[in-house]
Amino acid sequence: MKNRIEVRSYVRFQLSQLGAKNGAHLFEQLCFELARLRHVRNILPATGPVQSGGDQGRDFESYRTHLVGAGLGSSTFLAKATDEVIVGAVTLEKGDTAGKIRRDLKTIFASGDRPDHVIYFCEQDIPVASRHKLQAHCQGVYQARLVIHDGQSIADQLSDPDTFWIASQFLDIPADLYPKEDVDTDYAARRKRWVADREVPQNWADFVEIKESLREATREDSQLADLAGWLEVMGVYLDGPSQPLRQQARYESAVAHLQGRGDLEPARPLVEAYFEDLEASAPRAVDLLDAAVLVIFAWGAVQRGATRIEEETVRRWGAAVGTMVSEALESTERRGDRCTLLEAQASLAGVPAPGQTRDQTLDVVLQAWLQVMAAARDAPFFPVWHIAEFVERTASALSDRPAYRQLRDEIDDLTRTRSGGHAVAEQAERRGLAHYEAGRLLMALEELQRAKIGWFSGEALAKSLRVMLLLSSCYCDLGLTLAARYYAAGAAYLGIHSDDDDVRAQTPAAVLQLVRMTSAGGEVVSALAMAQQALAVHFTLESRPGEVEDHPLLEDVLGLAAIGYTVVRRLAPDLIPLTDAIIDGWPLARRDIDPYLEIVTGPDSLWATLGVDALVDRVEVELGRSPLEDVGPVRTHVWHALGVEWTLVYRNDRETAAAALGLAATLQVIQADLAQADLLVIPDKVTLSVKVGAVGAATIDPEKDEAFTWSVVMPEAPDLGEGRQRDDYHEVFSIAAAILGDVSALDRKAFMEVLIVAMNRDLNLRAYSVRPAREMMAFAGRQVSCTETLAALPAPVLPRLIKSREAKELTWPVSVAPGYSIAKARDGLVGRYKFPWRTARRSLERAFADPGVRASVLEMRADGLRDWQILTAFCGLIIKTQIQVAGRLPLDRLGAAFQARSQRAELNEDPIVDPAVFTRRAIQGQLHANNMMVLRNWGLTTHRQDVDQEGVRKLLDVRFRQAVDDIPHEDLFGGQPVDAPPMGEPNQTNRGLSEGEEP
Repeated sequence: MKNRIEVRSYVRFQLSQLGAKNGAHLFEQLCFELARLRHVRNILPATGPVQSGGDQGRDFESYRTHLVGAGLGSSTFLAKATDEVIVGAVTLEKGDTAGKIRRDLKTIFASGDRPDHVIYFCEQDIPVASRHKLQAHCQGVYQARLVIHDGQSIADQLSDPDTFWIASQFLDIPADLYPKEDVDTDYAARRKRWVADREVPQNWADFVEIKESLREATREDSQLADLAGWLEVMGVYLDGPSQPLRQQARYESAVAHLQGRGDLEPARPLVEAYFEDLEASAPRAVDLLDAAVLVIFAWGAVQRGATRIEEETVRRWGAAVGTMVSEALESTERRGDRCTLLEAQASLAGVPAPGQTRDQTLDVVLQAWLQVMAAARDAPFFPVWHIAEFVERTASALSDRPAYRQLRDEIDDLTRTRSGGHAVAEQAERRGLAHYEAGRLLMALEELQRAKIGWFSGEALAKSLRVMLLLSSCYCDLGLTLAARYYAAGAAYLGIHSDDDDVRAQTPAAVLQLVRMTSAGGEVVSALAMAQQALAVHFTLESRPGEVEDHPLLEDVLGLAAIGYTVVRRLAPDLIPLTDAIIDGWPLARRDIDPYLEIVTGPDSLWATLGVDALVDRVEVELGRSPLEDVGPVRTHVWHALGVEWTLVYRNDRETAAAALGLAATLQVIQADLAQADLLVIPDKVTLSVKVGAVGAATIDPEKDEAFTWSVVMPEAPDLGEGRQRDDYHEVFSIAAAILGDVSALDRKAFMEVLIVAMNRDLNLRAYSVRPAREMMAFAGRQVSCTETLAALPAPVLPRLIKSREAKELTWPVSVAPGYSIAKARDGLVGRYKFPWRTARRSLERAFADPGVRASVLEMRADGLRDWQILTAFCGLIIKTQIQVAGRLPLDRLGAAFQARSQRAELNEDPIVDPAVFTRRAIQGQLHANNMMVLRNWGLTTHRQDVDQEGVRKLLDVRFRQAVDDIPHEDLFGGQPVDAPPMGEPNQTNRGLSEGEEP
């Protein structure tokens, strides 16, 4: 056929014939394979008879695989695995298909696990409006997503190279009818010779040509339609007289089945024969590497159910290959072969020994690859890309292991030496994508930042811009929406001001991303106004700009805009005229906008029908902040990072907004970068009040009588022409770093050491994107035409405060602190039990003999306080009271007097302490004072007098096990000795508390 359109038409015709042929079962199989390949890999067919209803309305459904979330998202299977319950249903029925779908939904949700997502396949075409109504019905009634694929949609999907084999198999369409796209001339000639003309292979050279073609068809989506033909050609060698060629053909065919179709089972006999004949084929080093790779492929297929081969069988194959590799290593003297054999060993390490944990396996794998690196440095022509490719594929699984960064850095250093900085950037980008797809956002940021810096040069700016947009999405997913906006603004600025065609081609995506990030930051009205400029850029620079469905990012922005438009109108009706005027000003025909608005404003939409309180609840879940942060004379922006709730407050004018948002964006970039270091942050709430004034340089001061509030005054930013402003990047960076240092319990020297390590990793370049953050935020602000109008309005009052969302990777850690040790904790406890009795025994015994005090002590124990905490608190109060009774001293002498009294035992002439002194309030105050002393004992400090005392207590209780550690000691009441639970091991998670639980 001439082109894909003709293929689609033919496939659509064949689909329409299934009903006439009574092809319900074929249609079910076709839809199952299409869903498995395109939508969700981990699905099983239903077991009940479909037509009798024995399948409960479900033709296939997902199963909860233990591999989901295991951190191996770079493989085809895992990248499409899901935690959701996904149900698929199919029908060939004509007529009232919408009614049929509604009935099937009722059946699906009547029993079994409640689905999160329904995929429905029907042969009859369904109009867009009807489809949207059905989707709204499913969302509203069952709170689940519904995706409908009608005949046109199915035919379109089956007309792609990677799915055409499904159409060929189930619709009787010859495979060679697929149109041949323009491909490499050599590949086209090989395809004609071997697949079309069926020339018979004669020798090794022919085999190599066929092998490379088969691999290309497996690797390239545009050639996937040729896969069946190349497998058939390769089959000639499976029965040939040459044993080495038989082995190679078995290997290539098995890998092609697994990688091209995600299923090893059809090639299982080939795999079994391969390992049976391996030793007899006198394998070379490269053959043993193939064997090791096939072992690990088979192991992966076993784990995800893509074959019926047993685990023990794969382990047996791995052991046999491992023995041959070890023997070959002992006899080889060639450095290249040694590298190849070590690579085979490293591959085999991925098959765990029985009883070996996942972490143990990963550590063994990393050490094996480090050995490969050591050998590769001595083999100048060994291709490092083998090792780099492994690290890219497994980055999401290995990145939390100690040796990962060492391996990555060694690979990058060797690659830089042999291939240059751009090759390192390319590797880093691929690793970053693997992390991002696996949901490991901090590691994705680290790799993508390396890529951005590596690409940032004249000839590679387009690649740097592409990475900046990925970085923007990473920051947004972490809840750092101002950093996300900064990077999106930098990408948009770069695109608009560049003369490079490749850079300008990405400008529409960049400006649309800026709209998305502005909306994600709670400035929904500003985002609607900004969309006017973004759409103008889209229509100027994009190909076929009016075809909305051809531009996913545009479609996404329009969908978000429709939801934002509806939410703003419902929560702030006074803004209706303004939002309508903004939408009317878009350079897009109203007929193209209305379908998106109707989805969320129609009677079936939750956004339109929920009560206001429920709507606020939904906004909190979806957006994680108020959507109206840009309305009113003063703006407030809240985010969570590192266990701290950060609040930014500033006046709603362009200059102040640019300064405040630029500072906060820089702070957020630094927070993300230092999140993987342990800053021993004291959980707290911090407010940054930012102003612009006539100052020569930025100033920062704590506000008096305000809990942890910093007042920052930024200098005015004179316009330097062409929108450029005074470069205050270094001032902003220093302020942001200082603020972050003040929430850490590390002393200044230790914090600076952490910061220097980060600076050596180019933190200063990560916090700088194209231009300073203040300038880029001013650039973003200029895209909004209604800022003054929004500032003049009163701030909307919502039914309740909307809580900002906290990303899991930025939550306060609950693991044992790096400086904690059992020995030091035990020594401290010994001293804390001895000190009070040695210093104030007489008063302690008198106090604990008092019935009221004894009752208070029991209450404190019941509240979870350890005996040493009670003892030291009572002792501190006794000493403080005795000093005060002995005579009033000025404040500057109290510390010295307390220190002197603490150095000696209590004397008979020391004042008697009245039990009435020991109130709960007084004890609580002394507990806080004691916590500060314990903090110093661990080498930590606080940098503010108004530090949150509960935050200090939480840091000590959780990170230094204060709430759980104890030793056997004398009873407070002089009775039997008190036993204590065994103390924990260092550097392990504190199991005394669950995540987020208060001690």
